[in-house]
Amino acid sequence: MNPADSPLGDEGGFFVVLEAVFSEPTGDAMPRAPPVSGASHSDEPDYLRSEPRLAATAQNLGPSLTDQALAPVLEQAIRLWIAGDIDGSRAERLASLEVRIVDLPTGILGQADGDLILIDADADGFGWFVDSTPGESSEYEVTLSGGQLIADTGSDAFDRIDLLTVLVHEIGHVVGFDHDSDLAVMDADLSVGRRIELADTDRVGSLPVTSALTLDPLAVLNGSSDAGPITFRIFDDIANLGDDPGVLDVEVTGADSGNLIYNDVSSLIGSLLSFADQIVVDIDAYVKWNLSGLNAGTVTVSGYATISFSQVENITGALTANDAFIVGDLGGVTGTIDDRGGSTGLDVGNGALVAVIPDTFITWTNSTGDVLTGNSNLGTAGTLANANVRKITFSGANLFVGSGAALNATGSGIITTNAVGFAASGASLSMASVTTATEGFHGVQASVSDAGLTGVAGFELYASGTLKLNQTSRVDDERIDWTNASTTPGGLLPAMAITKTQHLNLTGSAAVDIGGGALVATVSGVELNLATMTVTDGVTTLTGADVLSFTGTAALFAGTGGSLNGAHTVVNNGTIGFAVSGVTLSLVMAKGALGDGANAGDTYVGVSVALTDAELIGVSGLELYASGTLKLNAATDGITTLDLPTRMNWTLATADANDPSFLLTNLDIIAALELQVTGSAAVDIGNGALVATVSGVELNLATMTVTDGVTTLTGADVLSFTGTAALFAGTGGSLNGAHTVVNNGTIGFAVSGVTLSLVMAKGALGDGANAGDTYVGVSVALTDAELIGVSGLRAVRLGHAQGERRHRRHHHAGPADAHELDAGHGRRQRPELPAHQPGHHRRAGTAGHRQRRGGHRQRRAGSDGKRRGTQPGDDDGDRRRDHADGGRRAVLHRHRGAVCRHGRQPQRRAHGRQQRHDRVCRERRDAEPGDGQGRAGRRRQRGRHLRRRLGGADRRRTDRGLRTRAVRLGHAQGERRHRRHHHAGPADADELDAGHGRRQRPELPAHQPGHHRRAGTAGHRQRRGGHWQRRAGSDGKRRGTQPWRR
Repeated sequence: MNPADSPLGDEGGFFVVLEAVFSEPTGDAMPRAPPVSGASHSDEPDYLRSEPRLAATAQNLGPSLTDQALAPVLEQAIRLWIAGDIDGSRAERLASLEVRIVDLPTGILGQADGDLILIDADADGFGWFVDSTPGESSEYEVTLSGGQLIADTGSDAFDRIDLLTVLVHEIGHVVGFDHDSDLAVMDADLSVGRRIELADTDRVGSLPVTSALTLDPLAVLNGSSDAGPITFRIFDDIANLGDDPGVLDVEVTGADSGNLIYNDVSSLIGSLLSFADQIVVDIDAYVKWNLSGLNAGTVTVSGYATISFSQVENITGALTANDAFIVGDLGGVTGTIDDRGGSTGLDVGNGALVAVIPDTFITWTNSTGDVLTGNSNLGTAGTLANANVRKITFSGANLFVGSGAALNATGSGIITTNAVGFAASGASLSMASVTTATEGFHGVQASVSDAGLTGVAGFELYASGTLKLNQTSRVDDERIDWTNASTTPGGLLPAMAITKTQHLNLTGSAAVDIGGGALVATVSGVELNLATMTVTDGVTTLTGADVLSFTGTAALFAGTGGSLNGAHTVVNNGTIGFAVSGVTLSLVMAKGALGDGANAGDTYVGVSVALTDAELIGVSGLELYASGTLKLNAATDGITTLDLPTRMNWTLATADANDPSFLLTNLDIIAALELQVTGSAAVDIGNGALVATVSGVELNLATMTVTDGVTTLTGADVLSFTGTAALFAGTGGSLNGAHTVVNNGTIGFAVSGVTLSLVMAKGALGDGANAGDTYVGVSVALTDAELIGVSGLRAVRLGHAQGERRHRRHHHAGPADAHELDAGHGRRQRPELPAHQPGHHRRAGTAGHRQRRGGHRQRRAGSDGKRRGTQPGDDDGDRRRDHADGGRRAVLHRHRGAVCRHGRQPQRRAHGRQQRHDRVCRERRDAEPGDGQGRAGRRRQRGRHLRRRLGGADRRRTDRGLRTRAVRLGHAQGERRHRRHHHAGPADADELDAGHGRRQRPELPAHQPGHHRRAGTAGHRQRRGGHWQRRAGSDGKRRGTQPWRR
């Protein structure tokens, strides 16, 4: 459209400066004709035009354009056309291209005449946006169809004319394209804050609404035009036969031009004078509002093309369908937001806060005032003047707080893929936003219950309490101190306890599950921080990682197979590990950012717990309690969710040098550590068989395959430690209630200050027959261990108890005095004795000498001056008794007569040795030929003579040995004495008492003079002549006679 004051009339094509966008394409994007070679400047020129009324009210005058500023932008414009594959003849014209900066008539931005391009020095009063990086378009945040880009409200391009777009447009004329081509960039109209890309050949929109209004000569945009508030009703005008079904129509009311309907609208611009313009969506479908700037953004109705808007203070959503509001760092409106019916989706700070709120549970309040931020680094001495303040409150919402989340396509749900933060349901929230033309701040305080941490592989966290978010658009990360912030006028902000140092914070309680049950805990008194920073230990570096850190009081299980209950309030102990409550837990988590190459999504977790009396769970027959520090280090691959081979060295990563903002809790955990307990331990193995308290413990709990070549435990849970112990090993040991002191048992060894090493392996649940089997090995280096529970025994040499008993039994000595025992072997000390003399001998086990004097063998006084006793001397070789210490008898025996028939010399022997000698003699005799019946030969003892009948031959030999066939238990010595005194023959088997092995006593007549009964016989004895003669017993048999002696 030609401006009325154009000096060139209606000839040529003009690029009019408007604040609206463009028409739909009407044909193929083909050049009408190339300019004539060598055309003069008098040929009909093409203009890029500006409307005079806009130029007259422009308030953005800037420095004039210079050749130096223009040159790089011109090079980029030529490069774009060459990249567009124009043919060679057209490309050759660019070699002779000439561009001049001049003062063009009002309303003209640029003019092409042959190969000469003229550019207005000040963009018709709006000022040029000279892009220092024309190869990219980061200043333009919103992309519309047809290659249109809308500038970010905080950028320099927002209210200026884009020089690159003008140059591309004018070069298009040089190579043969006119305004009626189908290239969007060749359209005659351009608005401030817009860039049109050459690559897209689609034209968008129809005649702009503002342009339509200004068709009325009364609608002049000079600061006073459209004085009344304008309402834009968005609908689909199906009555319009030429209407594009995919593009919305707009009814305008309140404009100076009257109420009109405009079809196929792509952009809406409110009044410059009114502050009450509004947009109303009159289609009952899902509506998405993108508030990219102050009173500016886009609105998209499901199923239709997007409409951009600016200078509109109030917005109203669909009647009953869902509305979603995407609020950028600088986004918002100064008026009201009415979502009407349906649920409301909210996305604040590019995914920092995303919520879905039920209908009628949200309120919006917008106002303007001065904000005292509580941070002197903001605004003017901490005050943001004339800022837009928005307050939002809602309840019963599904909520996400963190980074990277988004609403789904219908605004009814939250997408948390690749997001890191907390997700909760039924949340209540208060939110405040403060925005200026260049800065934006958001504060959020929410009450959550069982909010789950999302986006961290191998790490589950659920939190309840108060969730706080403090966000800023500033690159220096300065934030508002919402705790101390205030406004003028007052009362514009909700009450929130959020400091300027906080980013994402939660106070309350938490529950964690790390490594699929490796560490499970419920934690109270939590102060949790979630932020973004670079984490490094010098080996692994996570750039821009999401980090989480907190400390609290925990009840936990650490080991294998732990879990949380459904409400995430109770710890379920696993198959093997430590359980404890009331301990301090510190945790740090870092997750690699999506753009961090190989580290993207990888998760690193470090945990430190101050343990007190933590109990080992899941090992039968082994009780173990640990106190000290439990450390866990885990690393999980973000793609495979498997363990990473290299863990983080948290000792270095949390040091001040690598954490200058002090966001991370300091941990002392090296990379090589997986799960370890350092400190002290108490063990009880086998229910008191071995009980110990151990200090200086480094206990490791891990999973590995254990084998000795016979038994193989695949993927077993193993525990191992070494330390300095005080222990009891034996029977009945125990620990005190606090598991700090060993209580000795009834009998066993006690020792302290020794080294104890323990290894335990438990078969995995999936290991077939080995599942749940427990193997424990313990080694203790003993020194001077004391035997407990045996009275009268002060020293025992380990490993020699049996040999000691044999030594004492052979010597038949009485018990030694305690001071006479050898401390090393429990045997008597042997004093130095004089050399052996004839008639003297020393006897092992005695402390004196024996000498034969007269008819007795008499023991001299020993070293203590005491005589040991005497015994009768017996020259005929009969048995002798030696009364040794303590009354214990050592019975000696000597053969009577000459050499025995097997060549054994008669010699003095202990009674037991003589019995063995007699047995050997009998066995050899019985084995000789000619013995007849051999062992079957019958023997009969009469008196003290032994008769043997062998093969019908009677033999008589003297044998002083005695045989006892039946002995009552516990009375062996007495029985021998009884038999020895009475010299009775053996009892027949049928005469033995089955209960006691003694002879039955038949009823006998009363005692008569000259008669007597003898215990153990079945008959009577009577003295006849020189013999005592036994009468016949009850069975009629005589028992034999024996010589009588007084």
